[in-house]
Amino acid sequence: MLNLKPARCRWRLGRPLAGVLLGAAALALTGCTRVESPAPVMSAPSVPVREQTYEIGDWCGGACLGLENWPYQVKDGRLLFALILAYDYAPAWRELAQACAAGDATVRTGAMFSDHSVAHYDVVRNEIVVDPSLLAEPETVLAAILAHEVAHCAQRAAARVPDAASCFRRELFAVEWETHVYASLPPSSHWTAWVMGLELRHDRWQDGTLGDLVLTTWQDACLGEDWSDAA
Repeated sequence: MLNLKPARCRWRLGRPLAGVLLGAAALALTGCTRVESPAPVMSAPSVPVREQTYEIGDWCGGACLGLENWPYQVKDGRLLFALILAYDYAPAWRELAQACAAGDATVRTGAMFSDHSVAHYDVVRNEIVVDPSLLAEPETVLAAILAHEVAHCAQRAAARVPDAASCFRRELFAVEWETHVYASLPPSSHWTAWVMGLELRHDRWQDGTLGDLVLTTWQDACLGEDWSDAA
């Protein structure tokens, strides 16, 4: 269930036709998009974390808000940059980020356990692992993907879900936050397959069919899991 916040305008670049941007006309501003926030479903972090500002070029008006813990917990500069952007531009997501940081979760690049995965939260090691190939993506893509995994991290007590239905609910929760963070950031000036995919998820979020997309996308992962020994 989404907790609707007051909408604000976000101008978006024109969409590519058949995967190709059609010159300056395709870069024209095309409309205003609602920015809405999924409601947090967790308690406040039990260990306090402190915020601090970071200077990252022209982003955030010259001073981005982030967490003091992150330079010690995040093992890659691009991932740290993306987390800070997500934190500054999406205030509603900050509670989840604080809970993950308070649990001393680490963030790094590394190999994936599945060809269909580009990032995952490892509840045993308490770490978020991102495929190195994603480092070439725009910051908005990295921020959205990390927002998804941080949502899982913040709900680590439920990471080992008892059945497929809970698996789908957990993924929907994370995808909603991923989409919220993506919609809160300034639009990317580069079109990649990932940007187009996030735009699709945003559109499905807006028209109320994101749940259907999650059911389709995570069908193999949630229905293919053996839940018989789940706690």
